[in-house]
Amino acid sequence: MAANGDPALAALRIEVAAALFGAWSGTDLDGPRRYFADDGVLYDIIGGEHRGWPAIRAYFGRGRHRYPDLVLEPTGDFWSRPDGLAMLWTMSATQATDDLGPELTGRRWTVEGMSYLIFDELTVIREADYHDGGSRERSLRTPA
Repeated sequence: MAANGDPALAALRIEVAAALFGAWSGTDLDGPRRYFADDGVLYDIIGGEHRGWPAIRAYFGRGRHRYPDLVLEPTGDFWSRPDGLAMLWTMSATQATDDLGPELTGRRWTVEGMSYLIFDELTVIREADYHDGGSRERSLRTPA
């Protein structure tokens, strides 16, 4: 981890980020709530911006419905600065629909991404997620 600022605070934020991504991987739609400010913002490069927990929860619920076995897992690469933390992660799930072709239904895809979390102390006030919209299909079409 590269740190800029208080190393102890950076370490605590890494713990929060890991717990948050664990909650995103869980089935409790309110699991990630405890890590966000009431007026927190979730921005996803593909899914847009969602302000406040009700909007974030609704967005998360749509994703969880589409991919019930979704897993978001930090890779262990973190970079910090005084207001936040950037991190690499992988996201994976089973392709449950035939929107990419029936031959891909039931296959598991894995993609890489990066997030930047802005904090107020240990509370996330903004999460920005960056990943390639075509990577899910490329993952599914890559021979196992």
